[in-house]
Amino acid sequence: RADDAISPVSFPVGSGTAGLLYGMPQLLARQGAEKIGILVSDFGASTDGVVGLIENGLRLTSASEGPVVRVPQNETDLEPFVDDVTAEDVDGVVSFLAGRGEALLLEELEASGFRGKHVTQTSFITSRLLYDMLRQTNETLVVGQFAQIAASAPGITRFREDMRAFDPDVPSNEGALNSWIAAWVF
Repeated sequence: RADDAISPVSFPVGSGTAGLLYGMPQLLARQGAEKIGILVSDFGASTDGVVGLIENGLRLTSASEGPVVRVPQNETDLEPFVDDVTAEDVDGVVSFLAGRGEALLLEELEASGFRGKHVTQTSFITSRLLYDMLRQTNETLVVGQFAQIAASAPGITRFREDMRAFDPDVPSNEGALNSWIAAWVF
């Protein structure tokens, strides 16, 4: 949220989702993408803000904008959406898909033969999905606000230990890490 940066009681330690969305097309362009499409879950009116941040980041690159494709929430057939977003010689895709969307997207990008680059953020990535990404032939980049949950950094190691001690069945993801950090700060 923009208010976080000016609130007298807030001290964000990272750029947040807004910064990630702004930077994702820039990363693709630095990796050589020349035409970048956007694939995003349709969250209604708030989707405009998500797309706007991505487009603002894209304007800071020499890449051109490809199609912007909105996917209805809980959609399980991504084939037509992947066809739309990868049309027009798109060689880079920014995705922001909730739920199982990112897992389905990886499968569909593979099935479609897309050979460009793809970027998503870690809050939608599970350990299983990360493993699947390593096996795919297209290039997926994953961005996040923190070190990977599997990293050997002392803080991340402590986080995993605390989570296992609290409840071994609680998923260890970026959202849990963010809450854990907040609990330590306060």
